[in-house]
Amino acid sequence: KMTEFGAAPKCNRFVRGGTRTGTADGASPRSATRVVLAAPDPILGEVPRAVVALKPGAEVSAEALLAFLRPALATFKLPRSIAFVTAVPRSASGKALRRLL
Repeated sequence: KMTEFGAAPKCNRFVRGGTRTGTADGASPRSATRVVLAAPDPILGEVPRAVVALKPGAEVSAEALLAFLRPALATFKLPRSIAFVTAVPRSASGKALRRLL
């Protein structure tokens, strides 16, 4: 994934099947915040795992969210699992605290 400053930071990448991959870029209109993390996998090394905080009053299942993302993302970027949380922990500067997820 490219940003205005160059390649995505190393912490936003994972190795899936020997290939270094950036995190997924899709977001549902019902999700307020989403964070994609690397989850260990015995065969592929690491696979994407999404942690999603929904907007107040919104309801969506993991299957519906995956169905929304499937046409927009490559297969290797689709999360293998989705966890729902009430809020994503943030630092004082507003960045998601991935180590707490």
